[in-house]
Amino acid sequence: MLLCMIVNAQTVHFFQDSQTGGYYDTGLAFATNPSTLLAAGSTGDKIPVAWDVPPVEGENSLRLRWASHPGGDWSAFIIAPGFPFQNIAVTDTLSFWCYAPNGITAANLPAIAMEGAPGNTRSNAYPLTPYTSDIPAQEWTLVKVPLSIFFDDPNQTNINFNQIKAIILRQHNADAVEHELLIDNVRTYRINASGSAVDTPPT
Repeated sequence: MLLCMIVNAQTVHFFQDSQTGGYYDTGLAFATNPSTLLAAGSTGDKIPVAWDVPPVEGENSLRLRWASHPGGDWSAFIIAPGFPFQNIAVTDTLSFWCYAPNGITAANLPAIAMEGAPGNTRSNAYPLTPYTSDIPAQEWTLVKVPLSIFFDDPNQTNINFNQIKAIILRQHNADAVEHELLIDNVRTYRINASGSAVDTPPT
């Protein structure tokens, strides 16, 4: 298990653990043909939960299994329990851990976006390529994205970063190949001048 300790920090959590056996109740999975995204739950639109790989934190992680095809689309909405709108304007970094059973190149990782007020406004989407190298097989890897790419984008939508509901992982490179990625500990945070963050992968 991983111990993630944030000292003197402001942290906004979107996923830490699922209390539902087979899926994350506030994690939503949607796909448009011909692309596919694994979904679970009786409504068929929940992000599945992985129990077979020791997670970074807690008891489980999120399982994304997708195939991106030209002309299709898919999106996974990672939302805190209770579907709250959360203020991330006071934070400066978005981070999450990922685990690829078979490895995955950075170019084939999903793009990242957000949803929030007003209404269900979505931000622009950004590739993860500048913020991580290839993800090795069967090894938890930390990805950190500076929130300045959202905040400082002159072409950003009118999304309100004081009221963010979802972190979105969505289709990026339509390579028509099935990929699988486990996701854990999705959060934004700001470290105070006197604080530090310790991130240690599980052994």
